[in-house]
Amino acid sequence: MKQVKRAAHSGHIPPTDPLVSCIVCSTPSELGIHIGDQFICQRCEAEMVLTDVTDEKYPFFIKQMKKIWLKENA
Repeated sequence: MKQVKRAAHSGHIPPTDPLVSCIVCSTPSELGIHIGDQFICQRCEAEMVLTDVTDEKYPFFIKQMKKIWLKENA
């Protein structure tokens, strides 16, 4: 029986395009999440989830996330 190597399930589905730019860091990446027509790379998603509301990075993340809402309602 052939063994299939499985990646740890993280809930992320790689995009159909090989590289998509992250709306937070602008870095092209293959792994991350799509929200509407926007993309957040895995690294930024992990950092945002762990960022406390009192952290100085928090307002930046909120500003970048607004791009999702603004594009959908434009």
